[in-house]
Amino acid sequence: MNMVFDESGNSPNSIINHLSVYGSMLLLNKSISKFSDIYCGITNNLDATLTRHKIQKYLSVIDCGSKESAAYIETVMGDLGYDIGNPPHDANGAANDSKYVYLFVKTPNSNPTL
Repeated sequence: MNMVFDESGNSPNSIINHLSVYGSMLLLNKSISKFSDIYCGITNNLDATLTRHKIQKYLSVIDCGSKESAAYIETVMGDLGYDIGNPPHDANGAANDSKYVYLFVKTPNSNPTL
């Protein structure tokens, strides 16, 4: 399991800046070709989300403190070009106690639509 950064006391814009660093670094070292190669979602259960999306590990996980904050951050990340699901909408139906924003690099084996 990845480390979870507790940024629940930070502003949403600070969290967005934190998350954006991962995509920028991967673009710079050519590990990805565009931000949409990274999936951004929110959850209340990190272990179940790993299984559901068929991924080995997260790129980053941040505790945002609330679903409202997490949903806002997910929406902005989508506006920045990250994949937030289809159709992209506020929290994509996440549970009320979802407070974690996560990123992972999509692979041929992962399934971000689940």
